[in-house]
Amino acid sequence: MGAPVRPLVAYANFTDYVLIVLGKDNWVLALQPYFTSPEFIRESIQRLYPIRNNTMHARPITQDDELLLYFETKRIMSVIESTA
Repeated sequence: MGAPVRPLVAYANFTDYVLIVLGKDNWVLALQPYFTSPEFIRESIQRLYPIRNNTMHARPITQDDELLLYFETKRIMSVIESTA
């Protein structure tokens, strides 16, 4: 027996999310109607990347990191919630 088969996205790295989210079909079909521009998402993911690295590599996150995480999450969620 091998490992269970998982969807391809389960093997994606955090940095792959930009390529996945902003891939032409994904962006045009699912996200473009809600977000002002691809840069909106790209910027958030780029700002979150160092925090993701710290948490995944057992390094502490600072209070500034926590504030940035809160801000970026709120920024993305405000768009999602406004469309619901």
